[in-house]
Amino acid sequence: MNRAAVEISAIKLIISRIPFPANHQGAKHDNPEEAAQKKTD
Repeated sequence: MNRAAVEISAIKLIISRIPFPANHQGAKHDNPEEAAQKKTD
């Protein structure tokens, strides 16, 4: 669980710092931001 949270955080950081087509692909496949919000909520 912790590992997944760390991975999501890293992905979110990378996407936030470098927005590019991968961001769209990630959103299509699975939005990490939404998943993180769900876990936090």
